[in-house]
Formats: sequence, structure tokens, C-alpha cells
Amino acid sequence: MMIKSFNHLIDKLTPRILTQVCRDPNSKTYGCFDRNWWHYKIRDFSSIILQQGGYYCCLLADNENYIRQKKELELIALASVKFWMRKALKYGAFEEYYPWENGYPPLAFSTLAITKICNKLDYSSNEMDLCLKKASKQLVRKYENKALNQQVAGLAALCNIYAYNNTFVSDESIMTLLNKIIEEQNEDGWFPEYGGPDIGYLSVTIDCLWDIYDIFQDQRIIKSIKKAIIFIDNVLFENSSIGMHNSRNTDYIVPYGIFRTYINKNIKCHRESESIINKIFQNLNKKNHYIYAIDDRYWIHYIGHSYVRATNIINQYKIEIASFEKKDNKENLNIYPSSGYIIKKGRLLSYIISSSKGGNISAKIKSGNYKKFSDFGWVIRMDKKQYVTCWWGNSELKVNFKNRYLIKGYLVATKETVSNPFYHVILRFMSLLFGNFIISFLKKKLIFIKNSDFYPFERDIVFEKDTIIIKDKFYNLSSNVEIVRAPRSSKRHVASADSFHMEDNSLISNMIIKEKREKKKNYFLIISNYEY
Repeated sequence: MMIKSFNHLIDKLTPRILTQVCRDPNSKTYGCFDRNWWHYKIRDFSSIILQQGGYYCCLLADNENYIRQKKELELIALASVKFWMRKALKYGAFEEYYPWENGYPPLAFSTLAITKICNKLDYSSNEMDLCLKKASKQLVRKYENKALNQQVAGLAALCNIYAYNNTFVSDESIMTLLNKIIEEQNEDGWFPEYGGPDIGYLSVTIDCLWDIYDIFQDQRIIKSIKKAIIFIDNVLFENSSIGMHNSRNTDYIVPYGIFRTYINKNIKCHRESESIINKIFQNLNKKNHYIYAIDDRYWIHYIGHSYVRATNIINQYKIEIASFEKKDNKENLNIYPSSGYIIKKGRLLSYIISSSKGGNISAKIKSGNYKKFSDFGWVIRMDKKQYVTCWWGNSELKVNFKNRYLIKGYLVATKETVSNPFYHVILRFMSLLFGNFIISFLKKKLIFIKNSDFYPFERDIVFEKDTIIIKDKFYNLSSNVEIVRAPRSSKRHVASADSFHMEDNSLISNMIIKEKREKKKNYFLIISNYEY
């Protein structure tokens, strides 16, 4: 069943991937994967990170079901390489969001994909040498400490450049970066993603760690992969992604690194990788699987080639894992202080609480009819501004009693940035003059917003028989205030988030919700009862 479902997915996905690339060998844009640029002409530059689509084609050429198209697929992969080369040498190269960006993610991910194509197809040229020398200098010089999946991808790119030509980058430079990355891994097993754990991007990190290991057989990488796999298995919540409980709200988990770990008997986390496969990939054909919410842009990114790599492994090793449902006959409660997670997996009640994200909670009840709900906190509209409780790093667990958790934090003021021609003209002008020096400024505006320290809130979560009671208190608010439930979407700019999910349908509400609001002398109080 697993072999069939993955091959069926690849059959459905491949036309969508190939639709994105210019396949006309007589065109100047031959090999470009940014359809909005080469075809619709609604962008003024080609997003270089999308050239990862060429690696998908390169991998697909080895798929047993596409062997007859091997030559054509490899020609498209090489066309993507040559298009990348023309763009990589120009001023301000490695653009993703705007011209002359010189950003780290497009540098790391596109270089990794392109170099792997070259190594696999044994392609080299003087122009490619120039491109990889330029890329390697930047990858050695820069370090992305806010989103470690990008940094690990950058190191994987350097390792593949080393495999292409070991004079372009030194062993010492690679080992220095590897040492630094290994130290970044949290004791729970995750790497920082905008200040916290994100198991979606952690799965991307695992893919890239395997790429590094394939070239530099450092056993510390195996230990790191094992810790990451165990963390994902511990955090995964009842056969679904944890979405809004991730630091970057990521809904997907990519499969290659998970399957690669599963077939490696030496890693000694066979059971955990099998458990993840069972929870996430066993139900690939179900209509509410997150895979159907992934947009075309991210299929062309690393997600598409992670799936085709996993499919090739499944076909090669004839992997079929029997579906099972873990029986939780006892209460299993785990609290991860550095991660902010409170996770209970029980026979009747299971839940996850993100104490670092305003006390977001998702719960599933197996009493009578199967019931579930999510409460993502609040949006406070006040004085023409919007404040939110569900922002990573704005709160922490203060009281932990049996069946009760008190979380305290501060509201975060948000401001929505709407694109318009004037902003884009200014952005291009600043980028042309100052290059990637403006990136840190943009991240502070869109991602790393600090809380106000003036509007405290408390969330008291109590578990009683047949009821979950959530008491929210808000302090120092003005009288002109409107408090509304936060939807399943983020006010924080986090790439690849905000795809449609079945949780978008209200609060998945087959729970009975009773709400009571009171205005006290010093605070607003909202009591929500979730009855089951």
C-alpha cells in the first residue's frame, strides 16, 4: 500500500512540477522554474531558489516508473543548471523575494540542488567552476543562526561543492561550520527556528544532515539525526502535523530523512522512524492529509525532491509498513521546558499545549464520538492596532499542577504589511544600493517583533471530568477594545505557513463550547468551557 501510494503521488505531482519549468530549448528562459517570470511575466526577476525543481527531475530520472523518460528528464535538469549559472554570476545574485537580494536561503538551497545535479550527472564547466567558487565563499562567510535548517542546507551545499572540487572549499572550513551547527542542537533534539522548535523544518534539517553525512562520514551527524528523529516522534500529536504549535507554523514533514533513517539499522532509532512513518505517511491517500495543502512553490522547493527521494528508497527496499494504532493504556505526560511543550498522550484524552506561544492548545478525546478542538488564543483590536497572544516566545509556563497549567506572557503588537508598487520601488532601490544589508531590517519588521511588556495576559488551563476550562485574563487594556478568537493563521511572516488545513473550519468544532466574558476592575476575563 505504501509503495502504491507514494508512486501514485509522484505520478500526480510530476506534471505540476514540469508545468513550472520552461521546456523550450529555443528559448532564453529554457530551464527556468519560475513560471510567474518566464510565462506569465508578472515578475521582473526569476526567483533562483525555484531552480531546485531541476533536482526533482534529476532524481525522477532514476525512478523505475520513469526510466523511459530518463534522457528527457536529465536534459531538463541540466537546463536548470545552466539557467542557474547565468543568474549566479550577476550582481546581487541569489534572489528569492526581490532583485539583488543576495539572500542566504536562495544561496544555500539552490546551490545544494544544482551541485548535486552536477555531481550526479558528472557535469562540469569553467563557468560552473566560477559559480561554485563564488557560492562557496559566501557560504563560508555567512552564518544563518535564526533558521538552522537554512544553515544546515548551506553546509550540505559546501560539502557537495567539496565533492565537485575539493580545492574550492577546505576541510577546515567545513569542520568549523559542522562543529558550530552540532552545538546549536537543543537538548531535546531540535535546532532553533525563529526562536523555537519546528518539526517541519527539523525534518528538512534531517534531509540535509544525511547529505552532509554522505560526504563526510562524521558519526556526530548520526547522533544528531537520532536526537532529531526521537524528538519528532515524541512531539507528533495523534497522526497529524502540529501546525500552529510549531515556531514557524509549519504543517508539513518531509519524508526522505525519515525513510533514510528507517533503513539504517545502525542508528538505533528504527522504532521511532517507523512510528513517524506510520503517523504521517501511512495515510497519504486520505483527503484531509496535509500534503494536499502544499502549494506549487514549495513542491518545487525541497518538498518535491524529498518525496521523490523517499519514493526511490521505498521502491528500492520494497518498504511496506503495517499500519498500527498505538494503544495508550496509561497516561503519558511529557513537559519540555526548553521547548515550551506540554504533551499528554492518553487512552481517552490527548493534548498538546504550547506554553511558549501563548498557551495554544489542541486536544483529542476518544470518549464516545471522536472529538477534537484547537484554541489558538486571541486577537485584541485596540486603538487601531492589533495585538496577539499566539506569538512564539511571548509567554512561558508559570504554574504546573496536576491537570492545571498557568501560562503568563505579554501581548505582541502586529502591523500588517500590504504590498504595493511604492513599497516595491523603495525595496528595489534599497536593495540595489545596499544588497543583503537590508535583510536584517526586514526580518525585524516582519518576523522578530518584540512583545510590548505593557499588556500582560494569563491563560489558566484546567482539565476537569468531561470539560476543559480555559480562563484568559488581559491587563491594562483600554475601554475601547475588541477581543476575538484567533483563527488558524499567523500574524507573523513565516514562509510556507498559512496553507489551508481542515482546522481552518472554525475550531474543528464537534465540541460544545461555552463562553463567558466579564469586565473586572483591573482586567478582562474570558472563560471558555470545552465540554465532551
